[in-house]
Amino acid sequence: MNKVVNQRKRLKDLSAIMLRWAEENKHTIGRKLFEVPEEWKKAFKYVTALDLKLDTYNQVELTKEEMSKCNEYYSKYRWSEIII
Repeated sequence: MNKVVNQRKRLKDLSAIMLRWAEENKHTIGRKLFEVPEEWKKAFKYVTALDLKLDTYNQVELTKEEMSKCNEYYSKYRWSEIII
């Protein structure tokens, strides 16, 4: 499998895990209004930006640092999801 395609699949999986985490950890701030932690918002924007970087037109691989950061997010939000 192409490395870029593999990285893109992993980012999609990470996005799904993060969205599930946000759904489980959202806080009600009003009638039908919810809020997630600011830290999660920044992390999700980062992951989304990386997904755009891997757009099929660009075909640019993620750097080692970017993959390392994604692994940190995966560990944080995946384990949090399992504990809940």
